Amino acid sequence: MSETTTTTEAVQASEKAHRRRFAMTPRELIDIGVFAALYIVTAFLFVLVGLVAPPLMPFSLAIGIVAASIPFVLFLQRVTHPGQVFLFVLVAAGLQLLTGHPVAGVLFALVLAAVVEVVLFFGGYRKRATSVCSSALFAAWNIGPFLPLLYIGHDEMLTGRMAKIGGDRFVQLDSGTIALTLLGMALIMVALGTLGGLLATRVLRRHFVRAGLA
Repeated sequence: MSETTTTTEAVQASEKAHRRRFAMTPRELIDIGVFAALYIVTAFLFVLVGLVAPPLMPFSLAIGIVAASIPFVLFLQRVTHPGQVFLFVLVAAGLQLLTGHPVAGVLFALVLAAVVEVVLFFGGYRKRATSVCSSALFAAWNIGPFLPLLYIGHDEMLTGRMAKIGGDRFVQLDSGTIALTLLGMALIMVALGTLGGLLATRVLRRHFVRAGLA
């Protein structure tokens, strides 16, 4: 009995020590790069449909959020200590910045990454509930491209990237209404992230775990 207790305590102590470390192994860095790229490509493919056919943007964005949750949750199954998610988001957001996304959106993504890190640290790594919760929270970063609507002028809403994502629809709105609209959109994204997280955990359990990929 005492030997079993000692062994259990040793395992728990080892897990706690592992959770406290921030150093990344080469394999962890590779996983971060691969899954960040996979996440961006998955999301971009659906956004591309909306850019080609603007009327379809709301639907392609919604489907893209759900679809991108699968590689994100699959990545979360490989996260074992603090810092991995933040670096993942830093890489993904950096790639988005290179494609023209606003700095405000990137900063917002990093804030959400920090929140997800807290959820995973205290909620437990590789758990279904924390994975779904993290997926829901992280999905809100898709509001990033729309954040400039809070501070740019009406003329800028009708040109460039803002015009492509429907900036003209906000021209007649005051700043308070725009803020409430973006908040509503963010909540919808959280709901879609929850749906994507649930779908991802189901796919993970049915396919990836059996194949030994998670």
